Amino acid sequence: MSDRAAPAIRILRADPGATANQWRERVAEAWRDGGGRVLKDSPGGRVEVLELGGKPMVLKTRPIGSLLDRIRVEVGLSRHARHWHGARWLAAKGFSTPRPLARGVLRGGGLHGGRSAEFLLLEFIPGKTVLRHLSDRDLGVREEHAVARSLARDMVRFFTLGRFNRDHKPSNLLVVEPVRGDVGVRVAVLDADSIRPSTVANFNSAERMAASLVIEAIGCGCEPRRALKARVIHEFVAQFERLAGLTSEASLSHRDRRARLWRCVARRVAAHGNPTPTINPLRGDTG
Repeated sequence: MSDRAAPAIRILRADPGATANQWRERVAEAWRDGGGRVLKDSPGGRVEVLELGGKPMVLKTRPIGSLLDRIRVEVGLSRHARHWHGARWLAAKGFSTPRPLARGVLRGGGLHGGRSAEFLLLEFIPGKTVLRHLSDRDLGVREEHAVARSLARDMVRFFTLGRFNRDHKPSNLLVVEPVRGDVGVRVAVLDADSIRPSTVANFNSAERMAASLVIEAIGCGCEPRRALKARVIHEFVAQFERLAGLTSEASLSHRDRRARLWRCVARRVAAHGNPTPTINPLRGDTG
């Protein structure tokens, strides 16, 4: 048990599973107990796993900067507020994502130099990121292709629902445990603040999401094998064709559609420039 003082905590949004006061007490208790396992700590934010009520949960905090930033927090336009709404949308549409439990403001407790900070408390989902699996090379061929198919399925669903994820990089995608064989693999979206409206009139959003899957991995030295990239492209096109009722007699064949999407994604990857991330997500990602 730690004797450090808990920060002043104010709840702005709370999951119906508990009252605002209960969430405030739980966060304060975890703070007094010494906090949790830090997954990420940078000037822009901190992520740690806490034990709350005997269950692991994720606490994300970010310092509140300008007056405009403070206003955005209060009116629900901040990054964590966008995450809250994005996660709710994902869950409502059947995507896997950590359930948001509470959002608010805290001050003190030795966090972010004593500045006010916005926090977001999330459900903890066990697993490893796609990026970590690519780096560790710890999945069998069947499991790798199952993950690729799951990624393609979710991309098609984003596309047909008129949404896309601007941050669809492998460090933001969690392969949910357990992973067995080639059936039932689920991939969860960790950060949901970048869900944006899209259009099914063109494939720009799909191309962007597919390119994001590759760019970060290249920058971290663990580019997916060509066969896995081809699997994602093949599955995306095949499922889109089924949903759209397209056949090989249409204006483009399945092979032509695959080849066109492959070329478009390759151009986006090449045009990105240096893919090395400013902060290597593998350093803080312990799986």
